[in-house]
Amino acid sequence: GATFAWSSQESLRSEVLSWYVDYFQPHAIQRLTRLAAEAARRPTTTTLCADAFSYRLTVGTIETGYVDCPTDTAPPPATQALVELLLRATG
Repeated sequence: GATFAWSSQESLRSEVLSWYVDYFQPHAIQRLTRLAAEAARRPTTTTLCADAFSYRLTVGTIETGYVDCPTDTAPPPATQALVELLLRATG
């Protein structure tokens, strides 16, 4: 299963933050599920870089990922979108 943690840098009142969570969480879960399913259909590739960020996504027994290396081919679009979404959500 997935665990989501929501926080606010703006010191929102708990009822306001709760409203945002109730409003946005179902869409976020739906999008993450769709992106994970799409990413799982894409093969993983190796990298030419010796020093780069490596992103790995595991959903159940299915795993996908990529290494953020400028000389490699473009990463799987769904995996990259999911990584970007998670990075935005977690800061």
